[in-house]
Amino acid sequence: MEAIRAGEARNEIARRFGRAAGTVTNIAAEEGLGFDRSATEVATAARQVDNRARRAELIAALYEDADWMRRKLREQHTVHDFTKDGEFVTGIIDLPTAGDMRAYMTAVGIALDKALVLERADAGVEGAGKGLLERIFDGLQETRMGEG
Repeated sequence: MEAIRAGEARNEIARRFGRAAGTVTNIAAEEGLGFDRSATEVATAARQVDNRARRAELIAALYEDADWMRRKLREQHTVHDFTKDGEFVTGIIDLPTAGDMRAYMTAVGIALDKALVLERADAGVEGAGKGLLERIFDGLQETRMGEG
């Protein structure tokens, strides 16, 4: 009880006495005591701000990557191959091969998709994560409710 009254952290008390954190919480509750979680709340809020900033950086990087890969579709392309005699050769062609174009476009699509997912996670507006059809349906329902 002294440790709880002294304001020690619950998990630290649990470790020191070899008890589960839930047990320490229950003992404190039985005595009408609790734990100050304001420091945890502040730390959690700070971490969320940091994570939001990091996601913004990732979103920008994903758009840059998508743009870079998209530009590669219109640039000269280096190819490597073997001749019929087994000699390794390198050449430059005007545009990427069809297979390389497909790979670039797939990578562009993935980068854009992931950027959009991160943007939706940070939208912070109710319904921002909803799909287009869900938002249209919600709008129609609101209109209908306003008429009746």
